[in-house]
Amino acid sequence: MHDSLVAVPGGFRATVHAELRYNATRLLPFVMAALFAANALLWWGWGPSQSRGIAVNSEPFIAAIFTVFSFMTAPFFTALLMSDPVLRDFEIGIDPLILSKPIDRARYIAGKFFGNLAVLFTCQFCFVATLILLQFVHRNGLLEAPRIILPYIVHFVLIVAVTQLAMAALFFATATIAKTTAAAYGAVAVGYVVYIAGQMLMRNAPHSIRLLLDPLLMNSFSQISQRVSYGMPEIANRAVMVVASALTLVWVERVFSKRTASGDRVTRVVEAGDPLGIEAARERHARNVHVAVVTRRNASFAAEVGAIVRAELRLLVSETVMVASMALATLLCIAAVAAFRPAADGSVSGGYALHAIVSVTPFVVVFLIYYAGTIVHRDRVARIHQITLSAPVASAAFVSARYAATVLVALLVSASCCAAIAVVQAVREPGWVHFTPYVASYLLVLFPAILFLAAIAWTGAIALRDKHAFFAASTAMCIAAVYVYRSGHTTWWYNPFSYQIWRYRDIMTSAGTARLLMHGAWWITLSALLTLTSIHLFDTTRRDVA
Repeated sequence: MHDSLVAVPGGFRATVHAELRYNATRLLPFVMAALFAANALLWWGWGPSQSRGIAVNSEPFIAAIFTVFSFMTAPFFTALLMSDPVLRDFEIGIDPLILSKPIDRARYIAGKFFGNLAVLFTCQFCFVATLILLQFVHRNGLLEAPRIILPYIVHFVLIVAVTQLAMAALFFATATIAKTTAAAYGAVAVGYVVYIAGQMLMRNAPHSIRLLLDPLLMNSFSQISQRVSYGMPEIANRAVMVVASALTLVWVERVFSKRTASGDRVTRVVEAGDPLGIEAARERHARNVHVAVVTRRNASFAAEVGAIVRAELRLLVSETVMVASMALATLLCIAAVAAFRPAADGSVSGGYALHAIVSVTPFVVVFLIYYAGTIVHRDRVARIHQITLSAPVASAAFVSARYAATVLVALLVSASCCAAIAVVQAVREPGWVHFTPYVASYLLVLFPAILFLAAIAWTGAIALRDKHAFFAASTAMCIAAVYVYRSGHTTWWYNPFSYQIWRYRDIMTSAGTARLLMHGAWWITLSALLTLTSIHLFDTTRRDVA
């Protein structure tokens, strides 16, 4: 694929073409396109247009849903696609081949970026194309204006495309400079916090300043009832975003050139070894796996599981992203409980315990999805999956151990957040902190949910065999779950965290405790079934490799 880099002078067009061909063979872009189309269908048929009394294809509605799309749906998928174009070449070990070609580093970076950006815009345009085509479908109860096409395209370019260009540059730069795709995912989370905090701080600023400093244009078009127009603040805002994107790419090129060449000679890069720090991580992982499986050929099942769990935990704890993410989750939970005083639920500690479970839920979900996908596909990235899959260790030991490591990480994250909220209660509220509400809520509600979500995450990661497709599918499932729960459908058998159907005062009664125990038994049973399924899928994968 990369031999064509020599064919075109400078290599920019060849790099773009190579990225387009690569993305045409992977599952992620097609999953993203389907998800964006489904999201457009939800906005069209079940969005707020009916309750607001506005046509579903009117310009105010179009502009409003495009701003929400850029804020709620698009950022993580943008990070998913734009975080690994450069790192991918180093991970699969073809960087000496590519960098030895007569291609300028700036053209290489630009080709990587714009090739994947074209794929990203194509996927996101499926959101627009679906809305355009749905104008020809009639549904009872929907208000419809005369069919239009050009406003969809104009608002997509000015609201979605420019915003996602800046996000793509940010995530591309973050992952390339930090040498890990996890940095881009972390940038998504930090970006939400920074944006919301910035908008809160600028509440009293002049309206023109708020429009100029709003990268998503939420202050301009998020209100469906207002007239759509692009004034000087909006035009200046879009120009600033484009210039910022260009400067970000220039910065990436400068840093990348310094890391990968001295005198622009690839031989110096190879001799220097590991310009992006990937080989060190690969060797560390191989050493841990070797200790876990190769030296324990005659070990019992329990010993095999224990060895692999210890190896996985050593890897997870050694990652800077892990420590930073735990600290960020804890700080955000503290900020949430500090900003909104929980109401008493049977007792003051009961109210704080309920708030702790609700606050920690999104972080637990993110950790389980990320580490399940990362652990499953780490061996393939490290190019030692042939060794680990052929190791004399039962499939049940491999899956059970890595599942247990994922669960332990999630329990550690949730425990640290709950402990931080207990400390906030101790500082804020007079009297003693009663730990019984925290422990009871943790064991009866959070623990079974973590077991189930870890099991379903592992099953999905093993079944899909593609980390990015797994992340995209998991994100879509989370969005769908939020939509279902927020619509009032919170029946216990498809609601693992018992969202909006439990209070601590329920635990204070025997009937309430029995009901939560029954819910927990249901989720633990499903966890066991999913774990058995994942073991079967993993065993099938091993036979295929063999």
